[in-house]
Amino acid sequence: MNVLHIHEQLEERGGTEKHIARLRKIFSQNKLHTQLLAVRPGSGNRFYWNIGESNSSSSLESIDKLDEKIDALLLNCLPNIIIIHGITFPKFIEVLFQKARCPIFRYMHEPRMVCPGHSKFWHKSEACCEKPMGLHCLIHAYTEICAPRHPKKLIAEFNSTRFEISVAAQRYAKVIVASDYIQDQATLVGFPPEKIVKIPPPLDTEPLAYHPVPTDSPRILFVGRMSRTKGPHTLIRLLAPLLLTHPEWQLDFVGDGLIKDECTALAAQAGIASQTHFHGWKSGHELEALYR
Repeated sequence: MNVLHIHEQLEERGGTEKHIARLRKIFSQNKLHTQLLAVRPGSGNRFYWNIGESNSSSSLESIDKLDEKIDALLLNCLPNIIIIHGITFPKFIEVLFQKARCPIFRYMHEPRMVCPGHSKFWHKSEACCEKPMGLHCLIHAYTEICAPRHPKKLIAEFNSTRFEISVAAQRYAKVIVASDYIQDQATLVGFPPEKIVKIPPPLDTEPLAYHPVPTDSPRILFVGRMSRTKGPHTLIRLLAPLLLTHPEWQLDFVGDGLIKDECTALAAQAGIASQTHFHGWKSGHELEALYR
């Protein structure tokens, strides 16, 4: 049995990519052959395409070749199931619906399908958006900084979200969600209830043995993108009183992003700079050591 995963990138940058890697590992252990296509729209009527396992095999193609590339993909992969993960590319999805002869599932890792800003988060007021997608999104993009503000990009994201809600959601075999929150967001915009299925994310089947490193300094560890949606700045503000009264405590941040410099300055202003450590991106054994 052949399973084709489709995502916007090969690079393992976050939770979605780790999720896909775990799924592929589990499928392989159960004798399912999997392949991963990375595809996303580019500039100037071109699109990025990579059916390999490394970025060296990627190509930038003319949009006129989209049908041809999809035909070749389906012929070579012969998928029995297609699982679309994180992509924003309505034209590709529409052509895939026309040509694929197997069920197409959509994994809704985040609110991308129902939000032009992908996160249901208002950056200016730092509040969760509780409204279903609508024309208000075109206004809130500027008043709440919750979506792209370049008019062309904003309209493209708005139309893509409208496509997912009005067209694609009806045609996917199932929309897979991992949490009650994402399920609620899918229901809020009118996804057919019978299309939604909740499956918690897979865990590593062979977890590493945990051997904590002895230390006299209690440590708090944050791992993730340094962005307002993840809240590292909120964590610093909340923990500052604790660290000030307990100078032996340490706060570690692993990750990078738009507000890393802001978080560094915030820690200094709070008087906890010497107890707050910013490690940047880590992976493999480096991250394992920090967890320990």
